[in-house]
Amino acid sequence: MEGQEGPVLDETVLDPVLLPRQKEASSCCQIDFISQPITYQEFFLLYLQPNRPCLFGGHITSQWRCRREWVSKDGKPNWNALKQLFGKLTVPVADCKRVEFQAQPKCDMILAEFLDYWQDLYTSEHTPGKPCLYLKDWHFCRACPDYGAYETPVFFQSDWLNEFWDLRYRGADDYRFVYMGPKGSWTPLHADVFHSYSWSANICGRKQWLFFPPGQEEQEDTISINHNWVNCCNVHMMWSFLQAELCRVQQAISDCTDMEDWHGHCQVMLKASSGINYEEFVDFLVCIAERRLHDLQVWDQDGSRHHHHRLDLRTLSSLLSVIMADQHFTLMAAAVQAQVGSLKQTLDKVNP
Repeated sequence: MEGQEGPVLDETVLDPVLLPRQKEASSCCQIDFISQPITYQEFFLLYLQPNRPCLFGGHITSQWRCRREWVSKDGKPNWNALKQLFGKLTVPVADCKRVEFQAQPKCDMILAEFLDYWQDLYTSEHTPGKPCLYLKDWHFCRACPDYGAYETPVFFQSDWLNEFWDLRYRGADDYRFVYMGPKGSWTPLHADVFHSYSWSANICGRKQWLFFPPGQEEQEDTISINHNWVNCCNVHMMWSFLQAELCRVQQAISDCTDMEDWHGHCQVMLKASSGINYEEFVDFLVCIAERRLHDLQVWDQDGSRHHHHRLDLRTLSSLLSVIMADQHFTLMAAAVQAQVGSLKQTLDKVNP
C-alpha cells in the first residue's frame, strides 16, 4: 500500500452497520484476481470482512528475499542454495502416500536430506513408485528469526493470533509456516487451525486449491509461505470453533459427569485436543485488548491505526458479552470471570 504504513482504516468502518460479525463464506464461486495495488481499506471491506477468498498478483511478493535466493533462474527450487543456507536444520516431513486418522504421518528429517530426495525425484521426472514426501508446517521464522525471508503484506498484518503467541511465548511458537514439495504432494481435507484465516504465497511452482470440497494439491515442484491469522473480522469464528470443540469433548466423556471437577477436566482435554481452551482464549483477548488500549493512550487520535484499533476494541467488547453469556464460561474460575467482567467495563467506557 503505497504511501502508508500498516493496516489503515478511516472512521467510516466504525459505523455500526459495518461492525464485524460472524459471516458465512460467500456462496459466489468467482475468486477475484487482484493484479493492481489496492488500499488496505478496499481489501478490508471487499474481502476480509465478508470472508471472500481472493488471489493477489506477484507484485506483493516481488521484493522478497526468498524469491531471489530460493529460486533458480529457470523458476525451479534452488536446491543447492537452500542446502547452503539451511541444510543442517531439522524439518517436519509428511508421507503423502499414507493417511492415518485423516492425517499424513510425519517424521523429522535433516533439510539437506529432504532436498537430496526432492532433487533426485525431479531429475528422474517423478518416477512412479517413489515416495511422495512433503515438507510442511515448518516454523521457518522461528527457526531462522534473523534471516528475513519476506515481509508480511499489509493486508495480513492485523494478526491477533501471531501477535499473541509472539508476546505470550516469546517466539517459542507461532502460526507462520513454509511448505516445500514435489509435484503431486498434497494435504488432506482439513479446516485451518481454530477456523482461522489463512494466506499462502507461492515462491515458485503452482498449487491447486479446492474449496468445495476443501483441500490442496501440488501441480508443480513448489515452495510456499503460509500464515494462519485471526483479527476483528473472524475472531467470532474462533470462539464458535472453541464452543463446538468443547461440546465434542463433553460428549466424549459424558459417562463421567459425576467425577470431581468434570468441567475442569473438559477444559484440560479441550486444550490437549484443540491447542487452546477457554482460559487461554480469554488470555488471548485480554492481551490484544491491553495492547490496543495502551496504543490508543500514547498515539495521536488521528494516527493511521487509530480507527483500526477502535474497531478491534468494539469487536472485543461485543465478543466478551457473548462469552459472559455462555453457560460453560459461567463455570470457569471466579478469577477468570472477574477478569473478563473488568475488561468488559473498561471497553464499554472506551466505546460507549
